[in-house]
Amino acid sequence: MTWNSALTQLSITLAGYYPTEKMAMQIVKQSTMNSSLVDYEGSPATRWFSIVDEAIKQSKLSQLAARAAQDYAGDSILRYASNHDLSQASAVTINGLESVCDVAQDFVEGDYEVLTSTQQTLLPIQTLLTGWQMAQSVCKITRGDGGPATGFMIQNGLLLTNNHVIANSQEAQKAIIEFNYQGDITGYVDQNKVKRFQLAPDQGFATSDKQTGDDWTAVKVKGDTSEFGTIPLKKLDSGPKENEYTFIIQHPSGLPKQISFFHNTTIASKKANRVRYLTDTLPGSSGSPVFDQNWKLIALHHWGEVKSNNSSRKFAYNQGIHINAVVDGLTTKGLL
Repeated sequence: MTWNSALTQLSITLAGYYPTEKMAMQIVKQSTMNSSLVDYEGSPATRWFSIVDEAIKQSKLSQLAARAAQDYAGDSILRYASNHDLSQASAVTINGLESVCDVAQDFVEGDYEVLTSTQQTLLPIQTLLTGWQMAQSVCKITRGDGGPATGFMIQNGLLLTNNHVIANSQEAQKAIIEFNYQGDITGYVDQNKVKRFQLAPDQGFATSDKQTGDDWTAVKVKGDTSEFGTIPLKKLDSGPKENEYTFIIQHPSGLPKQISFFHNTTIASKKANRVRYLTDTLPGSSGSPVFDQNWKLIALHHWGEVKSNNSSRKFAYNQGIHINAVVDGLTTKGLL
């Protein structure tokens, strides 16, 4: 089960209504949960996160919410949770707004820890380690005309990037890719550790058909790149959904390897096989891998756009090719 913002809302709501251990134990028992399996330690917020988690394991979450709704019948979150599976939901919308902290207004300042938005930003520490592993497979591309871009290794010894970066085998022959072009813990880039390779389109090359606009190219690399690993390329069963976090590892403007961590949620896309997000990129980021917060590859980044809405207010977003379209294209071309 993946924790989501709807469960966060419910947990904070219950912590506000039942902040003491005694109150929490009473509600748990009255909801017919096995109270002996519940961890009641910690602050109200921590306690209720544990209770909600255990309620899901015991398939008692709706009963727990229904019992609390008997005390607070006017609470929309509790009513919704009584009749819906929140483990499959996102944030609960109340009166047109999404909020997790309104019910925490009675907390005494300094006494409790709280989540401060509808989207919790807590991630397991291994997230950093997984991201570092994924980053090893990302490389800087320098085209024959000197233009910078980004690419990454996938299975079958293939480099994946955009069609507008490398459009044909002739361009591939002129390109150079560089791994380990990145700073150490002090920010120093050791050029002796940078590994350069040429591409080998004669051993394998395919690119997207122009009519699809899917903007991908895959090409074999000349030499052994196994030390840099690969980023698993496989189709998604669903998603990504709106307001999910997205991370992009990239070489913006041809600079040493960087990652976009902030201001980085997905937004609605009206085009099929496209994923849009607010994650920052720059020229040179084309061909970068786009990940969700679990480091699952969801898209191949290819460009950004600034638009104006009906009020002439400008807004910007970035866009990638949905990874399912890339997998389908590579399969059709016989490279997967």
